[in-house]
Amino acid sequence: MIVPSGAICVLTAGTTVRHDLTVASGGTLIDPAVTVGHDLVAENAAGIAISGDLVGHDLRIEGMSGSATPAGNYVCDTTVRHDLVIEGGLSSAGALAVGGCPEGGNTVGHDLVVVGNANTVTVAGNAAGHDLQVEGATAVAGAGNSAGHDLLVQGASAGASAPSKPSKPPKH
Repeated sequence: MIVPSGAICVLTAGTTVRHDLTVASGGTLIDPAVTVGHDLVAENAAGIAISGDLVGHDLRIEGMSGSATPAGNYVCDTTVRHDLVIEGGLSSAGALAVGGCPEGGNTVGHDLVVVGNANTVTVAGNAAGHDLQVEGATAVAGAGNSAGHDLLVQGASAGASAPSKPSKPPKH
C-alpha cells in the first residue's frame, strides 16, 4: 500500500496491510491499531501519527517535514518486531513523541534508533530487545526506556532512566 505524495491517509482501526506500507514524500499517515505484515516506511513524509500498530519487520521514518496533527507527530503503543528508526527530521517538522503517550510506549524486537533530527523528539517508556540509541541536540530521552543490550544517549537531554555515561555504540 502506498500513501501518495501530498495525500493524507487515515486508516481504520483493524486494517491489515499484508506486506509493506509506504508513505511517499509529502504524504501524511494517521493510523490507529493497524497491522503491517512487513515494513512501514515513510521517507520525507509530511506527518506521522501511529498508535497501537503491529509492524512485522521495520518501521522507518526518515526526513519528516510537517505535522500529522495540531499537536505534532507520534509513534505510541506500537509493537515493531525488528527495528524502529527515526532519523533526519527537518526543523519544520512538528514535535515527535516516540512513546511517552497516554496509550503507552513502544515495544521493539531489536533496535530503536532516533538520530539526526532537527525537530524536537521525545523518547520515553519504550522497550528495545537489543539497543536503544538517542542522539541529537533536539532529542529528549525521557524516563522508562529500557534496552536488552545497550542504552546510548548522546547530545540529548537525558531523563532518569538514561545511563550517566554512554555505553558503546550499537552494532548493526
